[in-house]
Amino acid sequence: QLYETAYSISENICPATRFFRPPYGQSNAEILALSQSMGYVSVLWNVDTFDWQDAVNAPSNVHQRVLDGLAAHAPNSII
Repeated sequence: QLYETAYSISENICPATRFFRPPYGQSNAEILALSQSMGYVSVLWNVDTFDWQDAVNAPSNVHQRVLDGLAAHAPNSII
């Protein structure tokens, strides 16, 4: 999947990407080694919005978590 995605991005969006975020933030040594061998830097978020939990029923909770996270981690937030 990583090779196919990298190819699709390079053909359709931009010539090269540097960053890789594992789906759901889950990874293992094999995935990290593969992504590093392809020249990627693995990045994760430092503000978890729990949007999967509240997006439909309580979007204001997601919004507040974003604001709180920005306040705690600014200017280096990854959301």
